[in-house]
Formats: sequence, C-alpha cells, structure tokens
Amino acid sequence: MEQDNSDLKNIKGGIINAMHSVAAIASATGTPYGAIVAAVVEAVATGAQFIPSTKGHDFVGFVTVKVTNQCGYIQTAWTTFSSANTAAGKVSNKFADVGTLESIESRLAVLDSSYYTTFWPNGVDWEPYAHVYDHDQFWWITKGTSYSNYTFLLKAKAIPPGK
Repeated sequence: MEQDNSDLKNIKGGIINAMHSVAAIASATGTPYGAIVAAVVEAVATGAQFIPSTKGHDFVGFVTVKVTNQCGYIQTAWTTFSSANTAAGKVSNKFADVGTLESIESRLAVLDSSYYTTFWPNGVDWEPYAHVYDHDQFWWITKGTSYSNYTFLLKAKAIPPGK
C-alpha cells in the first residue's frame, strides 16, 4: 500500500474551486481579456476532473517471494496475480522479464556465486528453477486501486558469506 494519494481528493477540490473563483472574477470584468481568462481557467477546472478522488491509501498490488537455501544455493520463488477485485478496488499486476519483456506471473530462479558454484558441477538439473548465476531481476508492473500505475525493478542477489 502507499498513502501519498490520500490527499488527492482535497487537492482536486481545491483546484476546481480556485479555478471557478478566478473565472467568476475574470468574467465580472466584462472585458474580452476577462472572457479569455475565464475560458482558460474553466478548462483547467475541467481538466482537474481527471485527478482521481481517493479516500485513503492506494493498494498498489501484491507480490511475494520465498527464499530458500538448498544445500548452499539460493532458490527464489516470486509470485503475483494478474488481477484481483479488492474492497478498495481492482488491482492488476504482472512481471516482465528485463531481457525479453515477456510477461510472467511467477519467477523461479536459483542464485549462486563463485563461492557456491565450487560445490555444484555445471551439469546440475535446476528444474523447475532457472539458473541465473548470482543475481536475478525483472520488472513488476502494477495498476493500483486509485487508477495509479507503478513500475518497480525487483532484484535478488546472492552474496557469499564474508562479502
């Protein structure tokens, strides 16, 4: 969740009220310039309608990671869901591979470093996990309940003891 949008409803109302007041004053001058100013600020007030009204926190999505040490190598299992209807509104999520931008809903990876690879020959079958050396990263793209859009870079890195 994030809380920064909780004031948007008040900001939106303040902008609209201020623009209507300026338009009324400009129109009262009875001049062509006053009419132009009134038209411009009414357009700004109309544009402010696109600011989302929020009553509180914006639920941005859900992602979970399970990290397991399997005999000296690190397994990460990242999971999200494509969409969900919550009490706060609809949330949409997806992972996108950094290299291919292919959309995925889960990511299973084995992380290791030169420290760990000394214990495992190259022929190890990592299935169903992908072997990604010492780090893995991908994008998490989410649309929150307040019609907000977020993009996060999720990254996991294996660091040997003593480093």
